[in-house]
Amino acid sequence: MADAFISTEADHSKIVSQTAKLNKDGKCVVTSLTTPSLAILGNFFVSKGEPGKVIEIRAKRRTGADDLIACLRKSLARQFGGTPVGVGGVFLVQKGRVNIHVMPDFSKTPLATQDEVDKWLQYFEFPAPMIFQSVFVSEDPGLDLRLEHSHGHSLLDEKGECEHSHGGHYHYGDVENTAPETELYF
Repeated sequence: MADAFISTEADHSKIVSQTAKLNKDGKCVVTSLTTPSLAILGNFFVSKGEPGKVIEIRAKRRTGADDLIACLRKSLARQFGGTPVGVGGVFLVQKGRVNIHVMPDFSKTPLATQDEVDKWLQYFEFPAPMIFQSVFVSEDPGLDLRLEHSHGHSLLDEKGECEHSHGGHYHYGDVENTAPETELYF
């Protein structure tokens, strides 16, 4: 998992990116990246970084089976029908616990089913606060897109490093019965 902040502006030339991976003991480790390189798969939200209109959402608890991002994506699909609409932004889980998965090194054998993928992934429950970068699209316009994809990590300290080395892919959202409090900006 990697979250990249890359700017082409001279005054924003610093790369402020985090990556989560597994160490040799199977524990999640979050480190800073110093290169804008990505591999294999990327979901991108591109903006000029200028102030503008956003959708702000504040949630205090889960009320159904779907996580918050799935609820937003499904609402978008209902509103726009057969027209693909993509949204990107950030969200902060302030309280509660979050389901995360981190991909180990590439599998030596092909993963042919979702069950095989689920057994290969490493799952964690991490406590808030955590910040996430997220993109979702109302429907796939035939490009084999992931309908939703979110990466996140624990908050950074004053040195720009993760306080708790918690990070990974947002996996079906919050842990039930943990009263998550979340702020979202899309």
